[in-house]
Amino acid sequence: LYYLAGILDTNGAITLRNDRGYIFPILRIWGPMEMLEQFSMCFGGAITKVPSRPNRSWTKQGIEAKRVLGELRPYMRLRLEEADICLAWVSMNPNKAAGPKRREEKRAALMVLV
Repeated sequence: LYYLAGILDTNGAITLRNDRGYIFPILRIWGPMEMLEQFSMCFGGAITKVPSRPNRSWTKQGIEAKRVLGELRPYMRLRLEEADICLAWVSMNPNKAAGPKRREEKRAALMVLV
């Protein structure tokens, strides 16, 4: 897991995506196929060709991204803040069973984290 956490730290991105009001975490790593296959074997996820780059990318999103972050977070060194924000967002579970007012309250709480 140390190795995979190091790759996420150096070749990856941890983001929250807003898709029509539904906000969810996305993990994406760019690199050669051999490196990405390590992630795919451990965590599943899609490996795709990136049109504008010579390498490929591995992606995980939503609750699965939370699971991966939860496992790699103890070994990460560089992207700790991004990981913590995504984990906090998912743990608040703002997208499920919440009325508009409650969703807005949770989004405001996220802005405090950022």
